[in-house]
Amino acid sequence: MNLKPISAKNAEHYTWGGKCDGCFVLKGDDIHVIQERMPPGSAEEKYVKELLNGVFLPETRKGILDIARVLEHYEHIDGLILGGTELPPLLRKDAGIGVPLLDTTRIHVTAALERILSACEI
Repeated sequence: MNLKPISAKNAEHYTWGGKCDGCFVLKGDDIHVIQERMPPGSAEEKYVKELLNGVFLPETRKGILDIARVLEHYEHIDGLILGGTELPPLLRKDAGIGVPLLDTTRIHVTAALERILSACEI
């Protein structure tokens, strides 16, 4: 693995959500390490205080979409894993992201049902 340390002062920077930014402090062929600055009210706080309580605000959706677009642009992701049951209601197929959205709840339930139903076949 060819890794090259990068200074946070001169590293490639990006912004999202209007208030958050990050930079690549280590960038290699197989791994990137990103340093992020997220002020109060940013994604993590929004996830815990809003989404886990069933509150889905338009500005939170925009912030999460901004993060997804940064990942798509800088990381060249092939898909976005929606790893929490709170994310699919925010990010539907019409979210305007150019990669597939992978709803892990739907994937797991579908696989479980297929397994159960195949075991019941005579």
